[in-house]
Amino acid sequence: MKRILFATGLLFWGGLLALPAPGAEWAMDAAHSKLTFTAESRFFSADGQFRKFLVKADVDEQKLENSKIAVSVDVASLDTNNETRDNHLRSKDFFDAATYPAATINIKAIRKAAENSYAAESEITLRGVTKNVVLPVRVLLFENGLLRFRGETELNRKDFGISYDSRMNPISDAVLIRYEVNLRKPK
Repeated sequence: MKRILFATGLLFWGGLLALPAPGAEWAMDAAHSKLTFTAESRFFSADGQFRKFLVKADVDEQKLENSKIAVSVDVASLDTNNETRDNHLRSKDFFDAATYPAATINIKAIRKAAENSYAAESEITLRGVTKNVVLPVRVLLFENGLLRFRGETELNRKDFGISYDSRMNPISDAVLIRYEVNLRKPK
């Protein structure tokens, strides 16, 4: 009887050990990922990028729609190649980086729209304001433990409480956001 219980116990624990481990977080390839923005104004456009952002991704390789992705952006890492403008963008007039150091993007659901195209229902939080936004996603590569995707969308800066403007050089309310993310499955 003891041998049967022992054998049954071994089979049970052995079976548990054979179950697949919960999904491990995929790593972002920072050298090949970017988050950029363009804000138009009367006289010129301001093109910039966020140098520091993190992507947390639990990717379902069988069905991308089941994946979970969250992004945290260090807003103070913005760079428009103009230090005076960058400091102004970090100020209370725009991002207020001292009070709100991070912007976040939480993807709540992913729907397939067409071949290699998806719609990511997301919550974007910027300056303490959260808005629901559908982000278009075009998958460029999804094989052998690699996921590469890109997209672009326009956000209304005033929706997030960024209302500063200049009489001489009025700024468009619409800001173009572009992203390209490369993720790698953990080994």
